[in-house]
Amino acid sequence: MAEPAAFPSQQTSTIFYGWWVVFAAAVGIALHIGPVVVGTFGVFLAVPFLLMSLSFHGCILHLVPLLTDRGLSPSDAATAASMVGAGGLVARLGSGFLLDLFFAPSVAVALFSSSTVGLILLWSGAQGFAPFAAGFLVGIGQGAELDIIPYMVSRYFGSGAFAHIYGYLFAAFLLGAVLGPPLMGFGFDLMGSYGPIIGVLALSTLFAVGLISRLGPYPEARLAHVAA
Repeated sequence: MAEPAAFPSQQTSTIFYGWWVVFAAAVGIALHIGPVVVGTFGVFLAVPFLLMSLSFHGCILHLVPLLTDRGLSPSDAATAASMVGAGGLVARLGSGFLLDLFFAPSVAVALFSSSTVGLILLWSGAQGFAPFAAGFLVGIGQGAELDIIPYMVSRYFGSGAFAHIYGYLFAAFLLGAVLGPPLMGFGFDLMGSYGPIIGVLALSTLFAVGLISRLGPYPEARLAHVAA
């Protein structure tokens, strides 16, 4: 039996692996400079996952002291922190369902934007129900990211180098988790308040969402359009 014909990108492209290729792909697709092939085909945005991870891990680890610093009781602050887990659970259960129905970058934009709203609520200093809602919304972004990363790797890279590319992208996620909490603490020590650094993190999530919104069609859809 004859072997199926390879995709055009498999026939003409040299395959490179490395973290620098993943980040170069992020810049290339965001700025529409041109395609960068990683694995079998496609491009992927690693920078947004780093920024999102940095933002919500920094926020989550400092959420209780942030809220008690603003006058909430320790028990209420702990309750607000527990809402992060509730939001993450909802996202883990719902993101897979949404990814099966809708275009993955659109799902990522919607769910990651919830973390942006949560951070803005924390930055605003709103009281009452706002801290609990903020924890829940930040948790949605955190829970969704862990489902969105592997799904988008499979759609944009295929299975030929799934583990290799996923390893680099998950490393970006972990790097954000490592950098977020000390960055949050440094911002507090520098400014004497969590407000400015929370504002910076909110802006970084907006930038991440903007990058993801620039992702184009999945490579197989793009190739089918060219063939048609």
